[in-house]
Amino acid sequence: MLPDLIAVVAPVFITVAVGYAWIKSGQDFPEAFVTRFVALVTSPCLVFSALTSADISPNALAEIAGAMAACYACLCFAGWAALKMFGLSRQIYLPALMFPNIGNMGLPICYYAFGEEGLALAVAILATSIGAMWTVGAWISSGTFSLRKVLLNPALIAIAIAVAMTVAGAKPPKWIANTTDLIGDASIPLMLLTLGVS
Repeated sequence: MLPDLIAVVAPVFITVAVGYAWIKSGQDFPEAFVTRFVALVTSPCLVFSALTSADISPNALAEIAGAMAACYACLCFAGWAALKMFGLSRQIYLPALMFPNIGNMGLPICYYAFGEEGLALAVAILATSIGAMWTVGAWISSGTFSLRKVLLNPALIAIAIAVAMTVAGAKPPKWIANTTDLIGDASIPLMLLTLGVS
């Protein structure tokens, strides 16, 4: 049991430690660029690749997404009530109470513990989180809702296309599958390295 647990968590913590050691050694790490690159390029590719390549039924993905949406609704109402009770700004604090950081460590742990199927279900959770953050979260933080920003968001575009293909039972052309898989594979190590740097 312990060796299995170590095999799952050790790669995660070692990669974080590499990021920490890198920045502590005085090396440069363009954190703002990497964070933006992951958000706009590698994460959308990861979501698209995982959702379109996994052998998981649309019903299972919908069930996971629905459960996450219900969790976010509960966190929203609970956070809203708590912030009102303490007289704190909902615009500033509510998104932090609603949206946990589930990508950095959650994805690799699910992958190493449960394989490709586990990663696909974890990505379904991440996709729900991304969708909620870039719509409801952005609306709460800014106080305005921009349909243009939603429609031009690469992550939301990738989610919409992947969900449509999954529901239709379609698969992307091999060259698109290989490209998004290759670029998407950079997401997890980059996220973990950035976590260590932070």
